[in-house]
Amino acid sequence: MTSLKLNLVVVTTIVVAYLHFPTTMAGNNWIVGGPRGWIVPPNPDYYESWKKGKELFDSDEYWFVFKKKSHNVIAVNKEAFDACDPNKDVNATHITETRTRGVVFMAAGIKYLICSHHCSKGYKIMIDVKESKEQW
Repeated sequence: MTSLKLNLVVVTTIVVAYLHFPTTMAGNNWIVGGPRGWIVPPNPDYYESWKKGKELFDSDEYWFVFKKKSHNVIAVNKEAFDACDPNKDVNATHITETRTRGVVFMAAGIKYLICSHHCSKGYKIMIDVKESKEQW
């Protein structure tokens, strides 16, 4: 009987301790641009409208879905974003290229993403990625 009480105390202690440690909330899965995906925008505020009302976190998955070999996603700095020219950023990074989809995990901070083929047509998005919240 003493052994059973001791086991119960140990298990209860472990459960209570576990409940007091913070855990990161599971992230969301976003298709950038919504159901239509990563497309040449039909209107100038297409991507701004998609972001409206969303909280975007570093624990989220960002899916870029597009026609094969038609588009790409390149992470650039603000200067390259504004100019629609990835060559203005020596650290420009191809996130996806010639695939129909790519999943991206982004660190917290402002991210500038463009399609190098169609950026001048508004095919770009700035995302302010927040640091994940913790739940208790």
